[in-house]
Amino acid sequence: AQHYMPALTSVAVDSAGLGERAAHVMLKMIQSRTTRAEDHIGAVNLVVRDSCGPDRRAGMGDAA
Repeated sequence: AQHYMPALTSVAVDSAGLGERAAHVMLKMIQSRTTRAEDHIGAVNLVVRDSCGPDRRAGMGDAA
């Protein structure tokens, strides 16, 4: 996201923790022979970049 112009705002997640949780849930499902889904709410961080600012073209004669 930071390689685009403007840099794009995104959401950062703990991908290793998410994978670990997914593996745990999958093993639990295999052991109990169930297909019941579980809800999991994990922490996320908003990474604010330039895409959350005013349009840089504004004031340059372009219609935004």
